[in-house]
Amino acid sequence: MFATPLIPVVLAAYYLGGPAAGALLAVVGVILGVAVYRMSPKVLLRWYGARKMSRETYTFIYPYLAKISSDLDVPMPQPYVFDSAAPITFTVGNNNRYYLLVSTASLDMLDKDELKSIITLEVTKVSKGSVGANTVVALLAGSIASLSTVALWMAMLTGFGQEDDPAPRTISFLAMGMVSLPSALLVHIFTIDSTVEADRMAAGMMAEPCLLAEALERTGTYIKLHVTGGFNPGHAHLFSVNPLKTNTIFDVYSSMFLTKPDIRQRVMYLENIKKVNP
Repeated sequence: MFATPLIPVVLAAYYLGGPAAGALLAVVGVILGVAVYRMSPKVLLRWYGARKMSRETYTFIYPYLAKISSDLDVPMPQPYVFDSAAPITFTVGNNNRYYLLVSTASLDMLDKDELKSIITLEVTKVSKGSVGANTVVALLAGSIASLSTVALWMAMLTGFGQEDDPAPRTISFLAMGMVSLPSALLVHIFTIDSTVEADRMAAGMMAEPCLLAEALERTGTYIKLHVTGGFNPGHAHLFSVNPLKTNTIFDVYSSMFLTKPDIRQRVMYLENIKKVNP
């Protein structure tokens, strides 16, 4: 993954500075790449303020995670919870260490069976081998995309107004215009989208395959009606349901980060599976 952007940089250094410069830059690039790869899961855990779930509080999650992980022959992700008004769930990790992050809204909104179906969906992503690359992309693309938020805060702190005032929003919009292309390119080039296959596998592992379709539909509808935004678009490919909206001109860049099928397509696909395999 890191070799693709590193190769032209190393060649340029070799051309401009000779073999020593090229070799030095290659070594530095490899070291930085390994560091980012290893650190990215922990950084994202801190990014969301995630905390490890208590076995006493979430009694059914640990044994269910252990069962599904054993069935799929993958390392069991460690369950974490983070505060969010949006019912989103995602998995990060690498090197056989994975972390399942569940928002407080998901725990409050979904019943036990629906939550199990979402957990199953996340563990199937681990089995498909997509989590490691997607975690690194989320850190890099999310860091680039967050520069627009930095621009918004700088505008607010320098007297341009409050968050919803025209001037700060325009500055943030222009900043997002500059950072969205490289961030979105990272997402589209390097992420591994296994949504359809993961949906199929997860539904097949459930005693009632319709539960996953119901959970996805409820989650998508809730986000559409009640969640106003606040998501880093560089992380959208991680989530079980896409939370990005394009309601106003200020949201137009969010469409560049869409990597998953529409929620209605996913639900229809799962319902068709049920009809074929009643």
